Order: sequence, then structure tokens, then C-alpha cells
Amino acid sequence: MRLSLLSALLLALVAAASAQGVLGDDGIYVLAETAPAPAGGMAAIADALVYPDAALADGAEGTVVLTFVVAPDGTLDDLVVARAPHPALGEAAREAVEVVPFSPGLVGDAPVPTRLTLPIRFVLPEVEAAWDDQSAAPVGGWERAFDDVEWPAYLRGSSTEISFLVAAEVDAAGHVTSADIRGLTMAGGSIRTELRVATTAEAAALAEEARRSREVRDAELEDALTRAIQGVRFVPEIRGGAAVASHVEASLTVTPTE
Repeated sequence: MRLSLLSALLLALVAAASAQGVLGDDGIYVLAETAPAPAGGMAAIADALVYPDAALADGAEGTVVLTFVVAPDGTLDDLVVARAPHPALGEAAREAVEVVPFSPGLVGDAPVPTRLTLPIRFVLPEVEAAWDDQSAAPVGGWERAFDDVEWPAYLRGSSTEISFLVAAEVDAAGHVTSADIRGLTMAGGSIRTELRVATTAEAAALAEEARRSREVRDAELEDALTRAIQGVRFVPEIRGGAAVASHVEASLTVTPTE
């Protein structure tokens, strides 16, 4: 909460006071040789101020002007809210001034009743944005994350469905620091068949060749997907109103584009 008090008037009264003070027609001094002052200074009033909920709800701020008399014993009389931008602000200013002790005004060494006008300014507190807890997620969604994958040639434009689990570490700034592709499977797409008569030994060799070829293709595809994930920008995870590093996992199915 930011609250500022305008004490320039009191300082001016002190500077301009004559040795005899200025007595009003009602027998109350409008200017004492030594002006009344709150115990602890103006900061004591600021500490006692509470911004009322009603004024906060209405977005009200501004200057409240109080007038009152400080009696010879330091008590306050005739405390009036002369001006207030919101009723709750006027009441809050009154309550703060009432709980702060005052020293009386003096003419020579004698305490005298003295009338004061005190402006108190209320400024709405700056409210920090509140962030709800949320998990990390790719900017634009997972679909957009694979728009720029460098698909292997044998998959480009095919209708193959590629399913996999992606695991990534995302820092508090939303950058992917590491990514891993697991459980890669492919389904659908074009199937090319070729009839060949082979011996048992040849069949075993062909099966091994096919296995190695598949491993190479899978490694190439995993590398392409990993590089795509590493280039994704994330909205970071939010916990307790702050961005934090996080671990992200997702089960995805994508189809290669041209």
C-alpha cells in the first residue's frame, strides 16, 4: 500500500508563527508559536492508516482533508472530514488521526488550543498480476510443434501415423533443455511387397538386414522428432505465482507433411 501525507502546511505554520501566535475570534489559535504535532511525526499517522476495502473495491483514491482542534492536553476536539473523495477514505483518515497522540500547540511555554487542517492522500496500491498454477505447454499447442519437422524422405507426404512418447525438460524461461523420444511405432501408409524365393540362410540374412534398416530409419526419425521438440518454445510451468523448471511428458500421434 502506498500512502502519502501532505505535511507542508504544518511546516509552513511552524515557519510563519509569530512569538505571540494568531488567536481566532472563537478563542482558538489558528497559529501557535509552536505548532501541535503528532507523536512520532507524520509517519505515525501513515502507519495507522488502513486502506478501506470499500474504497479499494470502488477504485477510489485522492486527498482527504481533516480539520480539528488540538486541546491544551493534546486531545482532539471538533474532528471534521472537510473533504473526501470517498466516504470510506474519510472515515479511514479520521480513525488514523484519532489513535495518534498529539503534543499541544504552545505560545511561549503555555499549551493553547490550536486548530489544524491536515490533508491525507490515499493512493491505490499497485496490484501485482496473480498467476494461477499451470503446467508447462508448447506455445500454440503440440500440433504446431511439429509443423517444421525435417521428415525423412521415405515418410514425406505419406499417411503413416507415427505414435511416440515425448519427455522433455523445460526451464523457467520456457526453453527445452533436453528431449527424448520413446516407444516409437508407425502404422498405416503405403506397404510395398516383393516376392522372393530364398533359402533359410538367405531369409535369415534378409531379416537381419531389414531389422538393421528399420533401426536406422527409426533412429533417423527419432532424431528429427527430437530436434523438433528442442526447437519448441513453451509457456513455463507456474507454481505459487512464479515460473519454474519442469518435466513434461506427452503421448502423441502425428502424420508427416510434405
